[in-house]
Amino acid sequence: MTEKQNHYMIGYCFNQNFVKNLYFIKKKILKKYSHIHKESVYEIPFFTLPFIYLGYLDFKHIQIYMDRVFTPLLDELSKKVHSFPCILDNIEVVHNGSYEKVYINIKDPNHIIDSLIVPYLKECGIHAVYKQQRMIKPRIELLSIETDTPIYTSKFDYVFREPRFMVSYLTLIQQTPIHVRSGAPSFLNHSYIHNLSNYRFPLLSPQKTENVNTPNNKVPNNTGSMITQNNSNRNYNQ
Repeated sequence: MTEKQNHYMIGYCFNQNFVKNLYFIKKKILKKYSHIHKESVYEIPFFTLPFIYLGYLDFKHIQIYMDRVFTPLLDELSKKVHSFPCILDNIEVVHNGSYEKVYINIKDPNHIIDSLIVPYLKECGIHAVYKQQRMIKPRIELLSIETDTPIYTSKFDYVFREPRFMVSYLTLIQQTPIHVRSGAPSFLNHSYIHNLSNYRFPLLSPQKTENVNTPNNKVPNNTGSMITQNNSNRNYNQ
């Protein structure tokens, strides 16, 4: 019997205080979909901010992947990178196939995610196993609506009451599809989301006097050499 597979990502899971803020936002956005049949609207029960996609794997293989490849890399980041601020930016609607997704886009003022964490993990962790791998855009999923035609096609105007939050650790995120479909697996399907806390890597305390989390920061890779990450534009799969 084949062991069940799930999507796995490295990212951040929000603390309870900020989750209340996200639930409030979701409640407001839900009103815009009040005319849609309730069975077609899936409310995301667990808010995450994924940074990098690891693959569609069974638990045995993700354990091997983490223990042999990603745990040493994340341990290294946890010793080098301080907790850093991000800001809720805007609410965007994305229609992909038979789903309409509502996301909160974020801003990372110091470019820690796209210029340090993601390139480092991609170069030393992803490319060590895959020639190519799916890139994901770091953003918070609020709602997933099953629909063949777009309901809304633009960003929602929304003023965030508490836009700032701190990314204080990196963790392994498991995304389990609610309905297994034929064809290629997609993490865009309705899914249950779990934070696998046994693979959690706390970052250093916030640095107030010196900004060490710069795009020019050097982090040693798993071969002992140094890589320097520079800010660059990237294309993400929606």
